[in-house]
Amino acid sequence: LFVLFFFFSSRRRHTRYISVTGVQTCALPISELRGLKAVELYLPNTLAYDADFSGADLNRANLSESHLSGAHLSGANLNRANLSWTYLNGAYLNGAYLNGADLSWANLSGAHLSGANLRVADFHKTILNGADLDGADIRYARNIEKIYVNRETTFQNTIVTPEQREILLEKLEPQFLEKLEPQFLEKLEPHFDVRY
Repeated sequence: LFVLFFFFSSRRRHTRYISVTGVQTCALPISELRGLKAVELYLPNTLAYDADFSGADLNRANLSESHLSGAHLSGANLNRANLSWTYLNGAYLNGAYLNGADLSWANLSGAHLSGANLRVADFHKTILNGADLDGADIRYARNIEKIYVNRETTFQNTIVTPEQREILLEKLEPQFLEKLEPQFLEKLEPHFDVRY
């Protein structure tokens, strides 16, 4: 007599899934993605909500059209990464390196970008509603005049060029100046750290 027993266990709630170009594959546990080194990684259309890529080296990665809402990318190297059309709503990019990154048409609503290095990044039609750019360096970022910001977007000590400061103040002016309390108007001027 030969008897086989099969035991199946679902660990779905403990595992994250990444969809790579339409193929559903099981990803590594979240803790093992920290410090990942994947230069020139090609993962367009990836689904990785709340994934932890803290400190990862994703230099020149292609994550276009991905859904990374709530992802932790603090301290990650995303220099020259393609993040166009990517959803990064509420993502943590504190201190991340995004030099020359393509953020065109990306949704960064509510994203945490404090202290991030965004020099020469492309902001063509980037949505930054409610984003935290406190202390971020956005000097020489391209298409800064085409970003979307709202009243909740913060620019406390954001490092900008004099030209960018004027553009951002113009973008903020129509939305805010009519509705702001007088004490906030006095604080509007020092929000930017102007450098060359």
